Amino acid sequence: MRISPAFRGKNRSGEKRLSVVEVAAVDARHRLVLLRRDETEHLVLLGTNNDLLLETNITPPKPSPEHGGSFLNTLRSAGEAKK
Repeated sequence: MRISPAFRGKNRSGEKRLSVVEVAAVDARHRLVLLRRDETEHLVLLGTNNDLLLETNITPPKPSPEHGGSFLNTLRSAGEAKK
């Protein structure tokens, strides 16, 4: 995958501002992607023909021993809570 130089840039302090936190496969054609820009996270659903911003301005949670801070573990525990 080639990434545009605009996305490889660093801010004035030399730190990257944009990162992919986690990617989860929904099915063969869709992926949930959690992106972080500065101190804010954004959840995006990527598909073959369209993309959808599901949630924005997410404040990253502090890691807890129960979930280990993992996005997938959080999704799993949310699914278990609904059962």
